[in-house]
Amino acid sequence: MLALLLMLSAHADDVWSRPEHLRIVAEPPERFADLSAAKRRVRLWWDATPGAAYEVQVQQPGGWKTLSTDAQPGWISKPLPDGSRLRVRRVGAQEGRWSEAVTASAWASPVDLALLAGPDDAVLAGGVGQISMAGSTAWASTLGGGLVETTAASASVRSLTRWDGLPDDEVVAVHARGEQVLVGTASGAALLEDGQVVQVWDDRLPDPYVQSVLIGSSALWMGTYQGLTRVSPAGVEDVLTPWSVFSLSEESDGDIWVGYEGFRRFDAVGNPILPPADSEEPEPEPEPEPEPEPDGTDPEEVVVELTQQERLQQDLLRLKVFGASLMGASRWLATENYGLVLFASDDINQVDGYPKKNVYGVTVNAQGVWAAGDSAGLVGPGGLRLSRADGLPSSTVWSVASLGGGLWVGTDAGLTWALLDSDGGVRSFLPQQHSDWPADRDAVDLLAFDKGVLAAGPDGVWSLGRPHRAASSLLAAATGEVASLVTLGDTIWAVGEGMVGLDRRGRLLRVSLPAPARSAAVWKDSLWLVDGAALWRYDPEPGILRRVAALPGGARLSANDDALWVVTDAGKLSRVLLGASRPLTQVDQVLDAQPSDDGYICVGTADGLYRLIDGSGEAEDVLGDRDSGVSVSAVAVDPAGGCWFAAEDGTVGRTFLDGQEAYTHLPPESTGTPQRVVPDGENAAWILTSRGTWRVRL
Repeated sequence: MLALLLMLSAHADDVWSRPEHLRIVAEPPERFADLSAAKRRVRLWWDATPGAAYEVQVQQPGGWKTLSTDAQPGWISKPLPDGSRLRVRRVGAQEGRWSEAVTASAWASPVDLALLAGPDDAVLAGGVGQISMAGSTAWASTLGGGLVETTAASASVRSLTRWDGLPDDEVVAVHARGEQVLVGTASGAALLEDGQVVQVWDDRLPDPYVQSVLIGSSALWMGTYQGLTRVSPAGVEDVLTPWSVFSLSEESDGDIWVGYEGFRRFDAVGNPILPPADSEEPEPEPEPEPEPEPDGTDPEEVVVELTQQERLQQDLLRLKVFGASLMGASRWLATENYGLVLFASDDINQVDGYPKKNVYGVTVNAQGVWAAGDSAGLVGPGGLRLSRADGLPSSTVWSVASLGGGLWVGTDAGLTWALLDSDGGVRSFLPQQHSDWPADRDAVDLLAFDKGVLAAGPDGVWSLGRPHRAASSLLAAATGEVASLVTLGDTIWAVGEGMVGLDRRGRLLRVSLPAPARSAAVWKDSLWLVDGAALWRYDPEPGILRRVAALPGGARLSANDDALWVVTDAGKLSRVLLGASRPLTQVDQVLDAQPSDDGYICVGTADGLYRLIDGSGEAEDVLGDRDSGVSVSAVAVDPAGGCWFAAEDGTVGRTFLDGQEAYTHLPPESTGTPQRVVPDGENAAWILTSRGTWRVRL
């Protein structure tokens, strides 16, 4: 009943009955070839009025055409051309006005690629942030792979993403209670009823980045990056601003504990029980210098006695609480700055045997207290510490939740079920299956082929589709950190901690490096690489690697027909010819650069996009004031003369010498820092970021 009342109150504001929070998303690809398809099905979501029907129209050259007159949220279209605009309105006795038109973006997101990579029924991202139990069902938030629903009895999972109605694929927080699930994402909060999204909150919140949620006894609570909001049948109310709220917990009497820069208690309607610190309070007037005491005591040595309540309040204000387990009068707190803390009655203490910092989750079962200790692993009763060596997917543990004789454990590399022994130990770990290309995987380079791609990053090489008949051999051999993927002749090279090559016949070649390479490029039928100290050259015949010149700080290497080009750690771009480097002084704070064979260089800087005309000394500020102060960290050129770029604000674009431009915008909250742009055919490119890979079509 609470959810129904919330939905009815939410729609009372719009007198025209326009669908609120209208969202459109393109269908995830089922095959690698679908990435280049010109037509796709799209799905529409909105906050619906119970019992109402809706009409959907698509814009065509001759006007608007009706596609459905009885649509409901989650409606799926027939295949439509890219760029199709759709609109929705309520029909019936209270016929409403049309919504604004929406268009599905022509990209494949990191979660789309995770789904495409498979296997089916897999967790779609490595980072598991929070876990909440509802009966035997576990709900887990993933940082880029949507929301996970699973049970200990099943090896498979159900993943909900933007396609299923979530505001964003980056799910930061989750709380389940009965048939309801409240989800916090990077673009707002969503309420699920019986497994389906029914309502969304975004622009009404202090900030759309929702990092803690709670289904309370009489209201919904949403903790954001800039404050706390309470949603009840009476409306939406901001309770605590502008604090960043990390955790929410409910006492048996309905009071709410809020973890932020401090730990505070509020009653069920949002009134503070221990008054929160108010950032708007004026600074107190400076007190005059104290006079000496009559007995000659130094006034600075006078100790002011605090009451027990005042000491408690001061201690609570020091805590940065990311999770709590409330057990009667005992409150076990997972804190970033003090580790595991026990707050019982009017006393607060660090708990011996557990980490003294960076604890992000806590649960209590019959065996005792279990803490998610970040890099300290899973820490349990009696000083038990469990890591990857014991069977966890990773030694970095972010979340933990108990159920009967086991634990759900969330790490930065997956979700697992831990079966416990009767004496408190762990009998076994049963990891949930994981996508072969997790949505949050950090890729730094990529090679695109007609039927697939190879990608590389800190944990080696992986693939999508069928890039090479013997690609599995390269994946198995290049297991260390890989910085660059390049093709020299008929051989693919993975260059990083070492050099591993895969030739056309499927044979592996190995070259030892004196130091890990940071970047590589092909020039003049040789493979060149930089390691931060020197420039090296590898000639496949006779297979010799030799040092060419000192090149301190060399970070990114590229080439055209005329020369090698290197970006240094100091943000300088230099032209390298015959081992000698000549810095270009037209631009500073260079982050990436790639030259064309037509005499210009595309340069990304901390202050926007530039184009240099080689040899002329000219530097063109391509976008003028439009990208002033915006970091453009990845650029590329394509054979058609386009200059691709990806910026920190999510903008991806392509510009030409004749002034033509095309743009799209990735979600900046969940994209991460762009690290590489790789053009792929006409009007398409791969955008590699620190938090996942996108394929964009303009």
